[in-house]
Amino acid sequence: MAKFLLIDDDQDHLDVMTHVLHAYFPQHRVVTAKNGPDGLHLAESGGPDVIFLDVELPGMDGFELCRRLKAEEKTAHIPVVMATGRRVDPSHRFRGLELGADGYLFKPYEADDLAGYAKVMLRIKESDDRLRAQKRSLERAFRNQTVELKRNKDALQRKVHELEATLRRQTQKLIHTDRLASAGILSAGIAHEINNPNTFISSNLETFGLFWTCIENALDPDHRLTAKEKRQLTFIRREMPALLEGLKKGTERIADIVRDMKSYTSTAPQRKRLVSLAATVQSALQLAASHLKSRVRVRNEVPADLPRVRGSEQMLCQVFVNLFLNAANAIREAGRQGTLTVRGFVNPDGHVVVQVKDNGPGIRAADLEHLFDPFWTTRRAMGGSGLGLFVSHGIIEGHNGSLDVESEPGKGAAFTVEIPAAEMRTEKTKAGTG
Repeated sequence: MAKFLLIDDDQDHLDVMTHVLHAYFPQHRVVTAKNGPDGLHLAESGGPDVIFLDVELPGMDGFELCRRLKAEEKTAHIPVVMATGRRVDPSHRFRGLELGADGYLFKPYEADDLAGYAKVMLRIKESDDRLRAQKRSLERAFRNQTVELKRNKDALQRKVHELEATLRRQTQKLIHTDRLASAGILSAGIAHEINNPNTFISSNLETFGLFWTCIENALDPDHRLTAKEKRQLTFIRREMPALLEGLKKGTERIADIVRDMKSYTSTAPQRKRLVSLAATVQSALQLAASHLKSRVRVRNEVPADLPRVRGSEQMLCQVFVNLFLNAANAIREAGRQGTLTVRGFVNPDGHVVVQVKDNGPGIRAADLEHLFDPFWTTRRAMGGSGLGLFVSHGIIEGHNGSLDVESEPGKGAAFTVEIPAAEMRTEKTKAGTG
């Protein structure tokens, strides 16, 4: 049984909301508060599944309350829908979403609107619960792996400790993201991608164990080495560096996957720096690899010497993962093999351009105008949240760039990311030579 927490200083409005939620969700509980401090106390102690929060509250306004809820570990994962009684400009609404709110309602609204948001938020909450359970499962798997690694070389032990610290830092940020539905889509693929280097590490450790048995025999002062054992030691001496390098690469691959996942899920403010879009595209392709390789042939035509841009590598990676997953879903739902082409070049305006083009079924003209709207999706039945392109559009605009789309039914879709270059362009990457 789920629980809704309603925070509003208008008792009449609280009564109406309570009545509507009881009508649509008779099996769920509804609790209320009339000011910010009381609402914060109920959220921290009562464990609600969804919070509906008025902007204008006594004691603590809705923005401050939302900020505190999202800053606290015990409440950060609870979906929050903010509401206001007056129409405001988009920047007002964006402020609430930037603070971590998962939705925004304008009063007066229809009962169906309230119930619809409640359903969406419950779905996000369920997604978050699954994601956190998967996080705990990954942590248990890594703890088991470290027990095995600790029996071996000291250098590997230090690497594992670094990896565990990295994993803890990154996974803590997963539960604070407002894009939980999309992260849930990636989670199965991430587990698969981690399993590949994990299997490689396990295999190398078995070989290491065999090598160690031979070395122990050789270290026994009472044991005379046979010619065969001498040959084995020569072989071990030759192969050991490659074995250790393989173990190192396996753990680094897992660390890369975790770091790439952070690029998609981090909501923390990122300091802008020079970013290579070629490297960012490659990271995003690796992150989405398990969703692409079954039906999609990838052509990465982004040159390595593409001029860098100034921005957040993590947030830009998130944009490209969204675009790659959308293309993979479109091609998969068409029921055939497809091609995803990623091109990069510098246009005459000195902007770095990355185009993501697929040969999927394309997008209807009626859908194109809603493509970047929040919570709008044609894949609701398949678990789509309608947030991916909306968030991506906001990220690119935050980099003083643009995200555009061209598509016709039956002719695929092409998404174009354009960001001002922070470096001088080269002849190889000018427009037309991509």
